[in-house]
Amino acid sequence: MNTQQVNQITQACAATNAKYFRTDFAWSDVQWNGSNDWYWNNIDRLVTSSNAEGMEMIAIVTYFPPWAGTNTDTTFWYNFVYQAGLRYIPQGVTIWEMWNEPNLINFWPQPNVSDYVNKILKPGSNAIRQAAADLGTTVTVLSAGLAPAATDGTNISQIDFFTGIYAHGGKDYFDAASNHPYCWPLAPGLVNPYNWFLKTQDFRTVMLNNGDGSKKIWGTEMGWPTHQGQNGITEAQQAQYLTDAYQIWNSWSWTASKLLP
Repeated sequence: MNTQQVNQITQACAATNAKYFRTDFAWSDVQWNGSNDWYWNNIDRLVTSSNAEGMEMIAIVTYFPPWAGTNTDTTFWYNFVYQAGLRYIPQGVTIWEMWNEPNLINFWPQPNVSDYVNKILKPGSNAIRQAAADLGTTVTVLSAGLAPAATDGTNISQIDFFTGIYAHGGKDYFDAASNHPYCWPLAPGLVNPYNWFLKTQDFRTVMLNNGDGSKKIWGTEMGWPTHQGQNGITEAQQAQYLTDAYQIWNSWSWTASKLLP
């Protein structure tokens, strides 16, 4: 996208009274050609445009460049996140989410909780916290937003993956848990085995079981499609479901008021 197209998006978001703008800070974009290559232009435009609209940014550091992968020395990932922090924390980017939906094969070559914790969460959290310390400030680190799925040998369910983060020593490497409580086409308050919005309460149970009850759960991605095909809903239903979702979310004392459509 050119700068005008980027501005159109941030302006449209701001027009909804959105307070947050969540976007990828993709390693694959910045260092596509190798570990000595740095291309920040696309992220620069996003940050500048979002700031101009008065929205706070949630940066998702994510995605392997073609020369890297799960077997790559974590030094390269650490350096990318650290340099991103040095560049963008002074521009007001203080919320950093460690990857997007690594429990799905769509976003991770072969979902594996140990790999995520030891190769992304721990070094990434250390890197962004060090950048903040070097700048004399603090940041908020989110665990990766997890998507609804079944543990089936390919994908890993949200609860299984989140439980695994604790089992592999990830507790001290995030300040809040990120969740993607999609439940479409269901209403958010409908009791149903497939209602992952209500299963956010299971996230809370995992945290309590691991002595982590002081942290909040952030809903960083959700929504209902309004297409005409299977599982689509009307715009009127979408508006009502979103209103209901906010009411339920804000009734839970252990969630942050950051449910983002």
